Amino acid sequence: MLFLALLIPPLLMCAVLGLGRYEERVLGPLESTPDPARQTARHLHAVPDPTSAPGESRGRHRRHAA
Repeated sequence: MLFLALLIPPLLMCAVLGLGRYEERVLGPLESTPDPARQTARHLHAVPDPTSAPGESRGRHRRHAA
């Protein structure tokens, strides 16, 4: 029992440190300035208010933002 009490805390600490290093490696370095090409790639469209009257819709095949 004493063996387990002395063995488990260092093993848990190594596991936590290993997961932290793994997370840093997977996520990569933080970008200080965002890429302008990435910002222009998004196309956002306004969605009409769902409480408006049903006759006010502009078209049959309107796409709604998710």
